[in-house]
Amino acid sequence: MGLHGDETAPVRWRFANAEYSERNHELVVAGEPVALEPKPLEVLLCLLRAEGELVTKQELFDTVWAGRVVTDGVLSQAIRRIREVLGDADRSMVRTVHGYGFRLDVPIEIEGRDDPGTRLELESGQSLPNLPNWRLEERLQTRPANELWR
Repeated sequence: MGLHGDETAPVRWRFANAEYSERNHELVVAGEPVALEPKPLEVLLCLLRAEGELVTKQELFDTVWAGRVVTDGVLSQAIRRIREVLGDADRSMVRTVHGYGFRLDVPIEIEGRDDPGTRLELESGQSLPNLPNWRLEERLQTRPANELWR
């Protein structure tokens, strides 16, 4: 899954005791606005867009620090700052997958992502455009950025 998804509509993300609004770049934790620097905020947004899936260190470097040479320490500092503002002292929200990357390990609610003009309307029995011999059998999972089918 790509990290960017559909970025045309402003999105509000709700997770744990926090809420992030892409419209005004505001992060609210436990009902209070909190200041988070731009790069850690971009890392958090990448984790939100991945919706509980692993985001590799390389994906974060390529997205947040595109074209710049940075060390693992820079990413570690951003993750440390995210954990600090979220109150994630036990590292249960932002999980480290050692050697690979990070995952936001909390339920995420998304408001404002669905744009009826770009939403896929898939149904059981449909064939795939480039694979006419393949048929969608059963929807296994639906997320705002993708669907998983058998």
